[in-house]
Amino acid sequence: MAGVKGFLGNADEFYESSDSEGAELRFFVSKWWESFEGKPVGVSEIYKLVIEADIQMDLGNGKSERSQKTSLGKILSSLRDRQIGGYRVVNAGNKNGAKLWKLIGQEVTEILNEHHEHRGMFSHMFIHLNYWKDMTK
Repeated sequence: MAGVKGFLGNADEFYESSDSEGAELRFFVSKWWESFEGKPVGVSEIYKLVIEADIQMDLGNGKSERSQKTSLGKILSSLRDRQIGGYRVVNAGNKNGAKLWKLIGQEVTEILNEHHEHRGMFSHMFIHLNYWKDMTK
């Protein structure tokens, strides 16, 4: 905005930080896919990947492993249903009381979205057909 001192003064820093975070998430998800593809995995397996691949995530360095896994679980929850790179992070149910997570590739995501669009269209048509069927009785 013209004449307002400091307005958007930190925009470059904001976008640089945002892009850096996006790059880290894309790297994380690419390593995840490389290791597990679309297989459902628990936080413990993903945690092991994060540590072994030296993926930079704020898990509360210096905290216990259990605490770091809890932090990772919260991060995964925040990523649920987000599209990152060519993948979507989804909840894959539970096993022995622990949440499972998996990645769905872009192609599958597009097919699912298309299916939901068509399902909505077909259910709308079905309602109209039933309405007319009832009217002609």
